[in-house]
Amino acid sequence: MKSNNGKRKNMKQQLRGFWPIFACYTASLITACRTGPEDIGRLPSGKHPITFTASVESLTVTRGTTDNNWENINGHFAVQSEETVKQYIVTSPEGKLNSNDPLYWNSPTMDITAWYPYSPDLPGSFTIQSNQTSNSGYQNSDFLYASKTLTFDKSTPPHLGFRHLPVKVVANLKSGDGITAEQIRNATVSFVNVALTSGAIAPDGSVALTPNGNAVVLPQTVAATEGYQKSVRALLVPGRIQDKQFIRITVEGKNYFYTPKNETEADFVSGNLYTYFITVKKSGLTVTVENNGSQWTENPGWDQPATNAVFQVSIPSVSGLELHIDNATLKEGNHYEIAGNSFSITYDAPAGGEMKGFISRGICKTERTIARDGSSYTFTFTDIRSDLQLTYDAYVETGNYYNRDGTWSIAYNAEKCIGIVFKTGADSTDHPRNYDGKLSGNRILGYVVALADAATNACTWGKLDTDTELENAESRYNTAYNGYRNTEHIIGTYRGGKDWNKYAAFKTIFDYRSKTTAPANTSDWYLPSLKQLSDIYNLYQNETGNILYDKLNAISPANLFRDPPVFGWETEPGGYWSSTEYSGWSAWYIRLTNGTPAFYAKAINPEQPNFRRLCYVRAILTF
Repeated sequence: MKSNNGKRKNMKQQLRGFWPIFACYTASLITACRTGPEDIGRLPSGKHPITFTASVESLTVTRGTTDNNWENINGHFAVQSEETVKQYIVTSPEGKLNSNDPLYWNSPTMDITAWYPYSPDLPGSFTIQSNQTSNSGYQNSDFLYASKTLTFDKSTPPHLGFRHLPVKVVANLKSGDGITAEQIRNATVSFVNVALTSGAIAPDGSVALTPNGNAVVLPQTVAATEGYQKSVRALLVPGRIQDKQFIRITVEGKNYFYTPKNETEADFVSGNLYTYFITVKKSGLTVTVENNGSQWTENPGWDQPATNAVFQVSIPSVSGLELHIDNATLKEGNHYEIAGNSFSITYDAPAGGEMKGFISRGICKTERTIARDGSSYTFTFTDIRSDLQLTYDAYVETGNYYNRDGTWSIAYNAEKCIGIVFKTGADSTDHPRNYDGKLSGNRILGYVVALADAATNACTWGKLDTDTELENAESRYNTAYNGYRNTEHIIGTYRGGKDWNKYAAFKTIFDYRSKTTAPANTSDWYLPSLKQLSDIYNLYQNETGNILYDKLNAISPANLFRDPPVFGWETEPGGYWSSTEYSGWSAWYIRLTNGTPAFYAKAINPEQPNFRRLCYVRAILTF
């Protein structure tokens, strides 16, 4: 963290949040105060971070283009403007790309190049895995690339159309004379005489063809194409294979080879799909090549719904539950086939069953509904975009009441409830390791906001003009879920010292921990980060019809977040503190009346004693 060099500079920063409000209020005496479009000819540096939506170009929605489940993609995208490269990550199934350290608009148009997986510089080539039998081997062989000139639009994030640079090869096998279907299902397939490293990647995303290699690639077995007993897929580098063995099929120890005889049979151009239909006979192979050179547009799982797809779903049997499954066909064991993009599971409600449910690994939307009399639960899975694997495990919903014994419920219990769940699952910027081993099962089930403020009075944040060594967030778009780490750092650094009372917001949190004891195996209460406080506002919106507002108001209007006064805001409490620091002088807060982040001086400035800069404190916890 960099401290400000002087109070004059600090005062300018402090007053940034004041003058727009004052000007807007003054102008409202004459006419409506409004904000016009940004003057895009002179965009201020560091004001508008660049976020994106992403897709794979020319997406064709079929089973063949959506069976690759990248919901849990672990790597980062690299996004480059001029000489600067930033890391971005997919934060939604729709393909939104965000960054904790983003690029910023500095002109009306910007040339952007992006690729996946991340590297500090655009690689000159890419490498595929020789063993692609697993999802990880297959997915780790991919390389995505996009290049586009973007135009600034304050209301709509720009779109990046990625394309795959590897070649996708699919081989479908069926039995012919002298070979049984069972022998084909048990056969092994290999792609031989291939290279593992591509040719040079050009700025336009084209890839130079690579000569034949001597490597062997083991493909991934996928659901067999209709009319065939076995289908496999692999990603290869662009190149041409001719007059050399290419596909090897081993049936009960005997090898059969397919050798392309002309330049069109295996002329592999970057980003294209090549499909081989093979009949295996005792006497040899019959091979038909169809649709060679069509663009491969398999998406990593963030794109459009696959309304015409057929998906495989694994649904576990659960002791004591009789499952009624609609719109799914049992194939074998616990494996079902879904024609379309939705299905449902209904079962009688077990004792204490509301804390458990079906969790999907894959890309879909899940909704649980409960019969009016509470006798049964129905889980409906819609907008399916990949194969799914379900587990029956802890199930948390936004808006659940969180209790002092570590349980959660749909119904409110005044004796037990201490908070409301405002987010389920781990945020993409968070991880159980951030909580010093406190969380049960080394996982994050969700985040809870307390029912009431941690104290009656508003307070200052901390000591002015002090380097706390917290990471500064100079943008209101900061996305880090790091409130726990911020809080623990301040408490660990200043508690017991001479300045402890000056860190009033954090001392309030510390005192609240003893007044409202958090359950074991949770983080304990902490001051939310700017992003966490923003997400709370998104569920609150300061009006009825929003889940958090309605639930707090139903308990008591006293549980609602407090409104800042209409007048005298400079001398009265103005909002709710976050634990996110703006600078050595200021920290971020949010007014829950409108959700707009701003920053206050951390404490009363001796040179402006009338500007008290006080905010309230509302604690959260992670469980």
